[in-house]
Amino acid sequence: MKFRILRVEILATDGQTYGYEIKFSEGLNIIRGDNSSGKSTFVNSLIYSLGMEEIIGSKGASSLPYALKKEFECGDRIVKVVNSIVYIEVENKNKKIVTFKRSIKSDSDDVKLINIIEGPYLSSNQNGTQFLIKPTFLHDSGSAQDPERGFFAYLEKFIGLSMPSITDNKGKETRLYLQAIFAALIVEQKRGWTDYIANIPYYGVSGVRAKVASFLLDLNVFRNANRIGELNSEKNRIISEWSELVTSIQLLVETNHFFVSGLKKNTNY
Repeated sequence: MKFRILRVEILATDGQTYGYEIKFSEGLNIIRGDNSSGKSTFVNSLIYSLGMEEIIGSKGASSLPYALKKEFECGDRIVKVVNSIVYIEVENKNKKIVTFKRSIKSDSDDVKLINIIEGPYLSSNQNGTQFLIKPTFLHDSGSAQDPERGFFAYLEKFIGLSMPSITDNKGKETRLYLQAIFAALIVEQKRGWTDYIANIPYYGVSGVRAKVASFLLDLNVFRNANRIGELNSEKNRIISEWSELVTSIQLLVETNHFFVSGLKKNTNY
């Protein structure tokens, strides 16, 4: 998936619209600026636009700096924020372009929703262009499973990934979520190098870092685990059939006053 354009729009109490727009180029993109110039705000808004803000501390707009939701300096003035929105235009490997719209501060829009705008909403001239808009939900049960209404399920399909099944700490089947994968792909340089995988969301799964590394490096761990599960199921089926067959044989020979030795219902061979 390629990032094309990131835009933040802020409506202030003075009636003016503020914000910024960053266009991404092919290949390596470098965001350069002095300290306190807004680089981290840019990175955080990008992460937030994809519903991944758990890796920067919490769910919802509370993970974002105050400049995007409360107030910011403009020259010698303090400007109060009324509403704020972030857009991210992205493109997948099949050249399909969509735009994700998410509110940061709003009196009407739920910040747990991401609106999927079908098409290049930010890069088009928008003159008379009609875009199909579909709301999807975040951080609720089913967001990674419901392909129609769940954002992470949509994003997984859009990117073209198939997340593997894993076992949680209670022995139940769950999934390796996109948030865990995304946390391993972001590195920020501040006073040192910070990997966001240190804040990888906890979904009741032990050793999730190793599982993420195995997935990204394609180490066959999940395929092998699935194959072992299939073989165990087949083994249990054969054992069950054998047990039933032994019971049938024993009943048959006993009815005819015969005796068979050496047949065991439970066997290791």
